[in-house]
Amino acid sequence: MEFTPGRKEQNITVKRRTVIWDAFLLFGGGNWQDRVWVPSFQDSDGDGYGDMQGLLDRLENLRKSGVHTIWPSPFLISDNFSNVVRNYDQMDPALGTNQLADKAITAIHDKVLVQCRRNCIQGQRLCDIYTGMKLVISVPIASTSIEHDWFLKSATASIPENRNYSGFYRWSKDGKEKNFFTERKGLYYMHEKGNSKAAVLNWQNTYLRTHMF
Repeated sequence: MEFTPGRKEQNITVKRRTVIWDAFLLFGGGNWQDRVWVPSFQDSDGDGYGDMQGLLDRLENLRKSGVHTIWPSPFLISDNFSNVVRNYDQMDPALGTNQLADKAITAIHDKVLVQCRRNCIQGQRLCDIYTGMKLVISVPIASTSIEHDWFLKSATASIPENRNYSGFYRWSKDGKEKNFFTERKGLYYMHEKGNSKAAVLNWQNTYLRTHMF
């Protein structure tokens, strides 16, 4: 008999366990993760797009179905709901606000999880009570949109106030590899193969690493 939230069970021994972060929840052990495509999941305001409030409205349904970890995609402002990020500091306004994102994180963590299994020797059901559901947020850091403020400043690094951004991306004086380089203002920037809107970040640049983390 599977455990159903809210059902009174007989002969249950409960063991409390605090979990700060458990990779077991993500990669195995019979526990579920759910990657939610937010724009098509649940529309809370009738604008034609799913949103974070819609995810919150369905949170209890996800918990009851056995989901332990929620992975909402997309999350940050990006090009057409993709992994090409325009701003690392703001949730996509089509999906909600940063304040709503904070509310979602708290609500997800506050959802108590109970997982039970049978003790074959004593005939009892042993239950682990976890502190709450988990939330995974994708933060693509290999490239950004060419609409990202960093790229716009890197492309105009000749302006004194932008000079520290010159090395954020990989620039070249020639663009022999047309699949990977596109011209902009006399120079060529490196981008993802076949996608000139996704400029590749230069992780060898100390100033970039400082800004990112």
